[in-house]
Order: sequence, then C-alpha cells, then structure tokens
Amino acid sequence: MAVCAPRLFRLDVAPGFRPASGTTGGDFGGRNSERSLGFARVTEVTPNVAGRSLRAIKGAGPHPLFSDALDGVEQFAVALPNGRHRITLMTVNTPEGRFGETPLGRRIVVNGEPRLIGPAPPPTWLVGGEATGAVQAPLLVSGGSGSPIGGGIMVETTVTDGTLRISFLQRDGYGATVAGILIEPASRPTQVHVFGAAAKASLPVDVCIAKHREVDEMLTELVPHPQPFSRLPAVGVDAGSSGGGGDAPSDPPPPVSSS
Repeated sequence: MAVCAPRLFRLDVAPGFRPASGTTGGDFGGRNSERSLGFARVTEVTPNVAGRSLRAIKGAGPHPLFSDALDGVEQFAVALPNGRHRITLMTVNTPEGRFGETPLGRRIVVNGEPRLIGPAPPPTWLVGGEATGAVQAPLLVSGGSGSPIGGGIMVETTVTDGTLRISFLQRDGYGATVAGILIEPASRPTQVHVFGAAAKASLPVDVCIAKHREVDEMLTELVPHPQPFSRLPAVGVDAGSSGGGGDAPSDPPPPVSSS
C-alpha cells in the first residue's frame, strides 16, 4: 500500500556543509557549474538519471546545491548497500522549472513503493529544514517569511538488491526538478534537521488512503514507466555525450560513491 511522504519543506544548507562519511550525495545541475562540497555532480549526461527532456536550469543560490538543478528527471538510480536508508530529495524555487506546484512530482515511487506528495507550490513549503552537519539544533533561517530558495522532502526505504530506484510522477506524465539528493544510513543521526510544521507533516492514515485513491485514479491513464535501470553506476559517474538522457546504462556498476 502506498504511504504518505511529508509535504515539501523549506530547506537551507549551512556554508561548508558536506555529507558525512558513509553517506552519498548528488548535486544535480549543469556540467560546468560549481559543485557542492563533498557531493558528486549529476548532469543530463550522467547515467544515473533518466528523462526524455533533461535540462539544466538556474536556481537562486547562494549555496551551490541551490544555484542550479536538473529539470525533467523521471528516474534516478544508484547502487547502495542493502539496508535501511534515509533519503533527502532537494529542489529549487525557480520560474525556469516546468513543474510549478509539484517540483518533486505529485507522487514519487521509491523502490516500488509509491509515496504521495501532492501539490506544493513554494509559498506553501513548510517550516523548515536545515542541513547543518553534526549540529543538533536549527541555526539558519529556513523559517523566514520570504520566498524560499530551496526545498526538500525526507523519506526512508529499505534496499534489498543493492539498488535504490526513484521515479517521479506528475498528474499528466513524469518528471521533476531535482537540485540534490542526500542518502544516509537510517541507523545514524541525520545531517538534515527538520523542525516546526515540517516535523509534523505526516498525514493520518485514513487521509493518506483517501488521497492515494484520488491520485491513483488520476494516474491510470499515464504511459508506462520509463525503462528501469538494469545496471547501476555510482552517483556522479559521467557517461559523456553518448550516454545522456538516462536510458538504461550498459556498463557494470562501480563501487557506491560516498564521501
């Protein structure tokens, strides 16, 4: 049965933030833009991503994670150790994105498990979340009243076959605007601290079921999923100009990319 995901929350990233040892981070965007410290670059020619109309777009910054993004991401996949993982997906507030109220999709599917996000235009992004490393209390201003720069959602999943796969579904198709991903072992404290309304975003089970039924009915006419990845590279392995667009990669997977 599908489960609820928190609505998008405002997300700030501390200067100098980098993924902890044993975690995996991907910074999505253009091939020549600044890469966030400790994150692997994921571009339209990286074989981890699938999308029929992938393109790099600009964000509002100032942190490199939010200075740009990859628009049109339909699937993302990466080799991971088996076990329970915590995933923070990040997006940007930008008029260049094509998905408006649903920048990370109306629904995502994580290793076959659908999770509802629903419409979440930037003004409704919840307060708040901060990627601050080992600090256990919020220090920044993601709860501010101004327009948010970056946003995110946090979900958990269990990897059983050495592979994490995420699909992004819209009401009338597929795609999302993805700025970054942080994948952490669920057994460790998270580097992304969620507080305020964002920490209380889970919906009651009966509301979740009703909303999922509504979304499922709207998605019944969608085209089949893009071809799933069969062999997976580590995050940020660049396939070069011949490998772009996210068709299933043909090279054997190298070791998982982590900091």
